[in-house]
Amino acid sequence: MMPSRLYPRMPENAVRSQSQQLDGERLGLQILDELPAPVFLANQSRQILFANRAMCALLKAEPERIIGMRPGEVLACENSTQVEEGCGCSEKCAACGALRSILEALQGHAQSDECRMIRNGSAGLEAFDLRISARPVSDAGIPLVLVHVADISDEKRRNNLETIFFHDVLNVAGSIRGFADILLAYDLKNPREVLLQLQEAAQQMIDEVEAQRLLARAENGDLNPVREPLESWQLLERVVKMLRGHEVASGRTVTIADESCREIFLSDQTLLVRSLVNLGKNALEASDEGETVTLKAKRHGGGICFEVHNRAVMTPEVQQQVFQRSFSTRGSGRGVGTYSVRLLVERYLAGQVTFVSDNASGTRFTISLPA
Repeated sequence: MMPSRLYPRMPENAVRSQSQQLDGERLGLQILDELPAPVFLANQSRQILFANRAMCALLKAEPERIIGMRPGEVLACENSTQVEEGCGCSEKCAACGALRSILEALQGHAQSDECRMIRNGSAGLEAFDLRISARPVSDAGIPLVLVHVADISDEKRRNNLETIFFHDVLNVAGSIRGFADILLAYDLKNPREVLLQLQEAAQQMIDEVEAQRLLARAENGDLNPVREPLESWQLLERVVKMLRGHEVASGRTVTIADESCREIFLSDQTLLVRSLVNLGKNALEASDEGETVTLKAKRHGGGICFEVHNRAVMTPEVQQQVFQRSFSTRGSGRGVGTYSVRLLVERYLAGQVTFVSDNASGTRFTISLPA
């Protein structure tokens, strides 16, 4: 059972009564209200009794609307609607840093943790990285948790840029330098092979830059998809060619399933190829040498879907966070791939991204597109 279920939701009239009791402690609330940092007070059921002006500004909501809600419900976290009990009660909530911090404070211990959250905002899919600091307090005789919320999304984006973009681009730049050194140091009778590798490395660098620019534009809502007729097999051939030229494919096989369909459909080629390449790279990184990553296209209802499969199995913890923006199995600051796929497919291609991962079938990500 989720630990959060030990603190069931209180009825609205009881929450309002607790909130009114806090009104008698006006000096303390006035001090909190003047703080420039977003803070709120929650009861033992994790329902908000008070939110200061900075918190209301962050949420773009009036204080009265917030009272009685749980943090994820106020922030419109997509997991808060997964089960009837609301925020903190679905299986995916087990990895939530905000929930961990608040539950720890309810046990009498101050706690700070990071929270990765995806919400469906007015512009579509939005990702937030928050640092949640919670500590136990008591006011008007009510056991409470004082919670400070810091939006660290920009910090995480900078870290991602430095650890992913700079690292990968420098690696490719090193390859280009190495090939250039070979051309300068040796009088090659047939330099074509080296030149082809040099060209491939340069293209990979361009792809890395384009990928980061594409993600930034997607998050800012600046993309305008161009739907054009595409042929499924030809699209997969292009993706496979790109994956085979990537360093993560070394010692591994990338192939197209023989039963893949040859279907004409409408979509944005750049966004779809980028999404499939990201899924393919993730599959290759999760695969051992000698293993195979298989891509497949098949008809799905009136539309089409694309699958990327590998034999590795994700742990339950990874599965709970796989679409979070800053989560990665490769260490701090390495996560963006599956998040960007979902962002591009769901916000701009009107599709859906799903996955299954178990011992029987390995891991299979599926991009489903409408007709």
